[in-house]
Formats: sequence, C-alpha cells, structure tokens
Amino acid sequence: MLWPKINKWWVRGSLVLVAVLLLAVPLIWSLLREVEPEVRPSGWTYPGRGQLPQSYQVEAFVEFGPRSCAECHPNEYADWRGSHHDLANRRIVAREDMLAFLTSPAVYEKDGERFRLHQRAGEFYLEVRYQGVTEDYPIVGLLGVDPLYNFLVAFPDGRVQSTTLGWDVHEKELFDTFDGEERLVGDYGHWLGQGLNWNANCAWCHMTDFKKNLDVETLAYESSWFSQGVTCRQCHPGVEEHVRAAQAGDESVLPQTLTMEQTMQNCYSCHSRRAELTVNKFQPGEHYNDHFSLSLPDEAGLYFADGQILDEVFAGASFQMSAMGHAGVTCMDCHDAHSLGMKLPVMNNAICQQCHSAGLDGAQVIEPASHAFHSPLMEGGRCVDCHMPQRTYMARDPRHDHYFPIPDPFLTLELGVPNACSQCHTDESVEWAAEWVVEWYGEDFHDRRELSRDRARIFAAAHSGEGDANAILEYLQIEPNPAWRAALTGLFWNTAQTPAVMDYLAEAAGDEHPAIRERAAGLLAVLDPQAPEVRAALQDELRSVRLATLRSMPDALSWSDQLQADWKGYLDVNADRPQVAFMLAQQSLAEGDVTRMDTFLRNAISLGRNEAEVWRQASILWTEGGKVDDAEKALLQAIELEPDNPQMYWTYGLFLAETGRLDDAIDAFTETLERDPHFPRGTYNLLVALGQAERWDEARYRLRVALRRNPEDRDLQQLQRWLDSQGR
Repeated sequence: MLWPKINKWWVRGSLVLVAVLLLAVPLIWSLLREVEPEVRPSGWTYPGRGQLPQSYQVEAFVEFGPRSCAECHPNEYADWRGSHHDLANRRIVAREDMLAFLTSPAVYEKDGERFRLHQRAGEFYLEVRYQGVTEDYPIVGLLGVDPLYNFLVAFPDGRVQSTTLGWDVHEKELFDTFDGEERLVGDYGHWLGQGLNWNANCAWCHMTDFKKNLDVETLAYESSWFSQGVTCRQCHPGVEEHVRAAQAGDESVLPQTLTMEQTMQNCYSCHSRRAELTVNKFQPGEHYNDHFSLSLPDEAGLYFADGQILDEVFAGASFQMSAMGHAGVTCMDCHDAHSLGMKLPVMNNAICQQCHSAGLDGAQVIEPASHAFHSPLMEGGRCVDCHMPQRTYMARDPRHDHYFPIPDPFLTLELGVPNACSQCHTDESVEWAAEWVVEWYGEDFHDRRELSRDRARIFAAAHSGEGDANAILEYLQIEPNPAWRAALTGLFWNTAQTPAVMDYLAEAAGDEHPAIRERAAGLLAVLDPQAPEVRAALQDELRSVRLATLRSMPDALSWSDQLQADWKGYLDVNADRPQVAFMLAQQSLAEGDVTRMDTFLRNAISLGRNEAEVWRQASILWTEGGKVDDAEKALLQAIELEPDNPQMYWTYGLFLAETGRLDDAIDAFTETLERDPHFPRGTYNLLVALGQAERWDEARYRLRVALRRNPEDRDLQQLQRWLDSQGR
C-alpha cells in the first residue's frame, strides 16, 4: 500500500520526497477521486504525436458487464474484482500506479533513448528523446498488475505499443523489461517495433471480445473491444442473453454450460504459445484447434530438450505435456476460476497433497518430508520448489513451470538442461547435486529416468541437425501423451524420410489428436501430395489441420471455398507479420498485381527494417516482379545490415548474373566464398559465372582447386565436362 510506505519515508525524514508529495497533491487528489466506470471503448483516435488525445473515446456501458453479474453473483464478482484477469489491461487509476509518475525523476535511459513519465492537464505521457529529437506519446493504459506492468503508448494510425519500460510494483522502480538487451530503433523487438505491438500481440488476451480490425494494406488499426481486462463474457458464453432475461424476470435462460474440456481449451486460448488462424473469432465453447496452432517442443528455441520452459510459452502446452495434465488434472483443480488464486495453500503442500496424500485418481502417494529430504519449513521443502521451478521473464517476472519436471542433474551434465537442485544450490556443482540425487533416491533413479532421458536426447539431436528417424519411430511406440506424440511427429521434418516414416505419417494424419494430424498431414503433403490422407486432411473438421496441409501444397487453394476462406482468414489476421506480408506479396505477384505486391513488400520491410533477411526476401520478389532497381537497393541494404553474411552476397551475385552484369556477379560470388569457402552452391555459381563471362583460365583453375577438395561432387564434375566442351 502507498500510505505505509509514505509514513515510513516520513519518519526517516526524507524532505525531498515530502516536497515532491506536496507538489503532487493535485495529481494525487484527482486520481483518488476517480471512480473506474465500466466502459466499452469505441476505439482510440489520436490527432498525432505531441498533442493531447482527443479523448480516450469511451461510452458508459454497464448493461452486460461484470457489474450486471454482481447483483446475482456477488461472491464471484468479489473474487474476480482486483484479480489478474480484472486488471490485465487498465487505465491509470490505482494508488500504486501513481508512484511511477511521482518517482523523482521518473526517467530511464536505454540504447540512446531517454524516457520520462509525466502528467499534463490530467493526461499521462511518455516523453522520449532520441538523437536530439523529443516526442511526447500519450499513455492510454497499463498492461498487467503484478509483479510489474508496462505502459501502453498510442499512435495516430491506431497502433498501441507496449513499451520495454516497466514498473516493478515491489521494488517501486522503473526498469528495462529486456534486462539490458540491446534493442535499437528499427528492430522488430524495439518498443516501436511490431514485436511489441499491443494490437497484434497483447490485446486479445488482455481484453474482452477484442477485435484487431487491421487494414492489411495500410497496416492501420481500428481495434475495438467490449471492455478492458478479462471479464465474465470472455469465459461464459451467452451472458448478454442471460442478463437480459434475468432483468425481465426470466431465470430460465442461462449462460452456456461448458464441458471441462471446453473450459480448458478456453484457458489455453490465452495461456499458450500459439499461432492465430482466424480473425479474433474464437469464442468460449469452440475448439481451440479450429482457431489456433499450438507450439510444442518440435519448434526449436521454445523448450529445453527435456520439455522444461525456455522461451515465453505461457504454460498451456507445458501442462498438456505433463503427467498430471495427461492424467486429467485441470487448471481449476488448483486455481480458483474467478480470483485465480490457489484453492489450497502452497506453503504446506496442501495443494499437491489433495491428490498425492492418498493416491487420488492414481496419483503417486508421496510423504513430502521424506520425499524431499528438506524440511517443509525451509526452501526446497515445498513440492513446487523442485517440481515447478521458476524461470524469469521480462527481467522481473518469475513464472512456475507447469510441466512439473523431475530434477535430473545427470541430464544437466549431458544436455545442459536446468535442474531445480542446481538452480537453488548455486554455490555447489552439478556433480555435487548428481551425487546427492543417487544418495537419496538410489541407483535405480537412473532406471526410472531413462525413458525421459531418451526422449530428451531425441529432441536435442533433432534440433542440432542430427535427427534420427528410427529413434523417433521407436519412441512413438511407447509415448502415451498426445502432446509429446505431436511434438515427436513434428521432428520428422528434420530427418530422413524412410518408408517407415511415410507409413507412420499416413497413419498419424488420421490420429484423433488434432496437433498430431496437423504435423503429420503437413509433412505428408510435401512428400506425397497425392496421398488420400492428404486430401482427407484438406477436408478435416478443424482449421489447424486444413491450414497446415494447405501451407504445404498451396495449389490446393482452389479446391474448395472453405480452403479459400481459411487462407484469407489466416492472412488477414497475420498481415502485420513480415512473413505473412511476403505471402500476400507472393499471392499478388501470382495474380499479376505488381502494384499490390509492392505495397506488401514495403509493409514487410516496415515491420522488420533492421533484418537483412527481410530485405533479401523482398529483393527476390521485386526481381520476379521486374522491379530491378528496388531489388538491387534492397540487396545492398541487406549487405549493409549484415556485411559478414555470405548469403547476402550470394543472393546479390545471383541477381547480378540474372541482370547480365557478369563481372559484378563474379565479384559478389567471390565475396561469398571469402566469408564461407564451403557455402552451398557458392563455388558452383562462381564457376558458371566465370564460364559465361568467358574467363576460361580462371574458371578451370578454380575448378581444379574445388575438385581436389570435393572430387565426388557431381555438380563440379558436370561443370568440368561443360568447360572441357568449350575447347578453349
């Protein structure tokens, strides 16, 4: 609370703070007087930077909001009020929020930018100074509540950005949510970049009934929503009809009752790392996989090899991969649905012991003290200390792993994955932790962990480019968890495609679990597009399966109106991502609309202008569209951004050769090989260009050198026959 802190500071005689508080009395009084109304914004409109927003355009809206529910459901409303859902997205009204603006000075500097929070005429602003230019951006809200929140900054085109400037509500200080990581103006992850765009990345899960409303060509937003925060109707479909009937005295019209599976899928719609497939259309009760594609450990960089969280993955997939999730445990077994708090205490292990004390529903019977070898009163004595280790995101936000891993220091030594023992005992070696694990749990600990270790080895090998199809097939025979089976299926993209793999994919394309079907059908469509299982997948009841298959064989787009609608919805909702902008550009080029192609290529560049690969991909399409000047400028920009990347020079060499500038192409291919003598096709393309330029002696010399290095290379052997045929 604010006042105890102030009293404490007062006692210490902090005269500076007293002066600040006296000067801030009008601000404090205006904020304390605010009563947060229940509102339905009709959209944010702003006249421009450096000016006050016309208004945070709102209209009073009480009829079907949470307060309409409170009259009959006061306990549920009271539990929800003040929860993380309630305060997921909010205006600056709470007492704690004022401290960020009262801190003297409310200034933070990072990567050459200077940020200053301030208030003017009752509105809040973020002043940013960069390279001698100062801009004032209106702060229209806060994202999150505890342990930190971010400031939401508005722009005239409807964009709202979540800044990397955070407020630590416990330490009462401004900080960098990326912990000193360099993020420069123009980077995708800079606070002005698309990676921190609220409309695309944050709002759907932090608001109720959010609609992005993106113009795919201008990339302007006219976003709308029912209310800020996550309110009743986000989880209870049919609220409006129910309230309307109840107010008329008819208590027979109830909200739709969801099954537990539907409820869990509703939780996963936000609490999971996923690709969005439809234009903000998911509604409670609908199937998750009809609107989203779940990310799993087959995607590199998201999870450690054993399944522990690595990147920000939001718990949903972790829980599905866990033994508890597979056994039927649900979110609501531990969390109150309205307050989101724990139903039983964590400190005394009651929350875990509700199942593990008596073996409820097949749970392993565990006596915590003897199992943990730590006192329940000390760190390490709680179940969550070892089986829900924390990983910190946004620099100050530690989150528990919902995969419930078993600490295995031996796997740390082998693959580098974390283990809870070493995360706590930072002053001891991993070998020390491994010795104690065997001391406490016996030599047969290795036997009990071997299957999990084998699976981790499979994922580690696949992500290092050494995937073993046979090992994956063997493990699929014993893996019961469908989430893990889906992830294992996804690894076949990086392995040899043996007949046994083809047989498995054909069978898995009809699996009852959609994430398995999605991955199997997508790969099968590449390897055997005529397979009957592929055609069946294109008609699957769930959009995630249809789209995964369609992405692998885009020629099928014309097969049905449903596929065309699926594809359009996917492109429309993701057009503010660089890769989808490229897809739209490619589609426009195929339709002969070069002007529209140009629009989408410039969109892609605006979304990732500091990424050399974005410029390189744009150059390829500009070349295909006949806009060679734009293509060359893009390639030169790519080289400037990554002057040591051989691929940029190689692509430039191909462009120069295609446009008839052979001597320049030879120079570009030479630059490629100087940076990587083994660059794929680098030597081949250089030799072809030398031959086309009739620089025969140089071509033959370089060919002899290349053949000494790779005498069995068929492409080089073919080039030798061609050069010999020239008779010069």
